[in-house]
Amino acid sequence: MKRTHIALAVLVSAGVVAAGVAVGKSGHRGGPDRGERIERLFDRFDANGDDAITRDEIAQVRGERFTASDVDGDGALSREELIDAALERMRQRVERRVDRRLAWADADGDGKLSETELGSGPGRRFARMDRDGDGVLTREEAQEARWGRGGHKGGRGYGPRGPVGE
Repeated sequence: MKRTHIALAVLVSAGVVAAGVAVGKSGHRGGPDRGERIERLFDRFDANGDDAITRDEIAQVRGERFTASDVDGDGALSREELIDAALERMRQRVERRVDRRLAWADADGDGKLSETELGSGPGRRFARMDRDGDGVLTREEAQEARWGRGGHKGGRGYGPRGPVGE
């Protein structure tokens, strides 16, 4: 039982850390911006709505998540329960992403994306990656676009083979 609580604490803590990291980063193309991430963080953890998150509120959310995930009520999360909980969180993220995509690209407002609305053929991303503009994307151009000269996605940090931009 104690190991289960420790495992749960580690999993939830990792989620809180990941949320904090996500909040600290700026939004990426097609993803939520910083303000939206902060709103989701506070929607999830600020139980009393005072615009502050306490350790007690995080502990409360941990307990609620554990209880919701422990479908059979045995006080432990089985492999299947952990997978189901993870898949539900993933589904919620995908739904938010699809909703944003529809809001952005559904020109006629019918709740569907036609081929025209999706854009056929290579789009702006391809054009950005095709550095020499010859209509052909080489592996080198793709890697340069992905990792940039200064690191991951053009930022400072690590490239595919270690530190870059030093």
